[in-house]
Amino acid sequence: MVGLCRSKQSALMRSSGKRVRTRMTTRRATRLDNGPMTEPRYPRYRVLTGPDDDRFCERVSEALDLGYELHGGPALTSHNGNAYVAQSLLWTATTPPPFRPDAESQ
Repeated sequence: MVGLCRSKQSALMRSSGKRVRTRMTTRRATRLDNGPMTEPRYPRYRVLTGPDDDRFCERVSEALDLGYELHGGPALTSHNGNAYVAQSLLWTATTPPPFRPDAESQ
């Protein structure tokens, strides 16, 4: 790519797809290497998942009691006759989300 101006070089690299794939591969690896969440507070965005039973409804209710708001409707799927549900939640308050119970004991 000698002799091409910088904008043409970057356009060629983008169109080849090689640079994009490398960047995405690196980004995925970085995300996987981050390890478990160490933040003492709940995240601002959460997705609760599990079997469609009373316990799942209790978990969503507990999050609502903490101050989270539903973000969209639930997603429902089934596998081998068992129903599984997911519900996303958002922390919309101006204050930070509450501390996680397991973080308070440390």
